[in-house]
Amino acid sequence: MGGGDEVAELTFGNQPPNRNSEVGTAYVGCVQRTKTKKTVCRFVWCVSRTLLGLLCRICCSGIIWCSPSDTARKRGSKRMREYLDYVRERYDAHGRDAGWWIRTFYHGVWPPRWMERGDKLRILFKRRAEIMREGRICWGATIQANMLLFTPGLANCPGEVVISLDPAIDDEPELLVDVARRIGELKGEECEDEISQRISDHLADEHERSLGWSVPESLADQTPCCAMVTLFFRKHLPGRCLLGHFYPMLVLPSGNSMLTTMLPGRYWHPEFRARWLGD
Repeated sequence: MGGGDEVAELTFGNQPPNRNSEVGTAYVGCVQRTKTKKTVCRFVWCVSRTLLGLLCRICCSGIIWCSPSDTARKRGSKRMREYLDYVRERYDAHGRDAGWWIRTFYHGVWPPRWMERGDKLRILFKRRAEIMREGRICWGATIQANMLLFTPGLANCPGEVVISLDPAIDDEPELLVDVARRIGELKGEECEDEISQRISDHLADEHERSLGWSVPESLADQTPCCAMVTLFFRKHLPGRCLLGHFYPMLVLPSGNSMLTTMLPGRYWHPEFRARWLGD
């Protein structure tokens, strides 16, 4: 075969050329040089990657690396604090010293017909103005509530909530949701220790009114919090029912009691309100 044919075979053929020919010798040399270059490139890449990793560890030893889920959680935590800071600023500016019309027809509430005269929850009405004016704003989570509250309606009903004034909870109200779940799981159960049994009996007796009890460490998971009964008012609930697990609360410490009410929905952050409504 002529030189032109050999070049054509080299360029387009399925088999490499004969090693004994000039073209074959050039082909083999080219392949060997290519393999050598690939090996050198891989070696340089591996060394560079190793050195870069060591440099990052040395220079960035103070950085805590986190997974994508951790990053998302941190962003969510920051957002929760922003929601609560917004609520505090808005309520301080427009809620605590609201005009007569707002105080009377929006903040104002009246005892429901089912409430007896001796009901301990009547103190929430007697000291309503004080709660709305001086109460501290924090996150709260539902332990249990009247079933009517989970669907839209007219009746104002009671529920048991857990709250925490610890600033760390401002970032992660989901921790309160976990505490509320653990407390709720004790309802009606036979418990080994006396404290858990008392909580179990208290939750099972849905007519017992406790206006503040400290959650034991075994349930709180190092989160300082307390639980109490409160009343949910429909006109202050976006959607007129309980659609979320946690929400802003107004809390007024009073001796051994904690007087609480849900912060009216008009003061919530628009994004949190939309999240509550599922928009």
